[in-house]
Amino acid sequence: MPYTQITARYTGFQGAPGYIRMKFTGALTTAEANSAAANWKTFLSSLALLGPSGSSITFDTAAQTYTDLGVQTGEVSITSVPTPINPLSTKAYAGGSGAVINWLTNGFHLGRKVRGRTFLVPLTSDAFEQNGTLLASTVTNIAAAGVTFAGTTPQPVIVSIKTSGGGVTSGFVSPIVGATVPDRSAILRSRRD
Repeated sequence: MPYTQITARYTGFQGAPGYIRMKFTGALTTAEANSAAANWKTFLSSLALLGPSGSSITFDTAAQTYTDLGVQTGEVSITSVPTPINPLSTKAYAGGSGAVINWLTNGFHLGRKVRGRTFLVPLTSDAFEQNGTLLASTVTNIAAAGVTFAGTTPQPVIVSIKTSGGGVTSGFVSPIVGATVPDRSAILRSRRD
């Protein structure tokens, strides 16, 4: 099954840029890509009060389409590019620390449950308890936004690609059905995590 990937860029903080990518089922049309980008923005807007002031989350003007093996087959324009998200918090932050949302699916690929995650980094001290864990409200708000996002159309998905001996051997696209947020800080060691 093909999928389409939309990228948001998180800039304006130490360690930037961060690339926040989400995949959606099918080779989307322009109208579908517009809807998917708007839905992705709605989810990422849950960071507006928790990200550092002066940072910004912007959206690419094109989405990439792929086969289930991760081979790019084209691009589709996003003609209604979402306006940037400009986080508002003036509190201190650590450039590599924030939260992670775990995306849940009902899919299994080669004997393993298909799961995904998105790092939401950085977040300011507004997101954390004194002991370094996330505030209950941070966990609740991000998880609720994730569950809502999982029910949007076009359907967000997680892609599982298996490689062996240097080549891709198998790919599987699984719809996201829910989301959880662990009550701990997530550390992004590099922008490749």
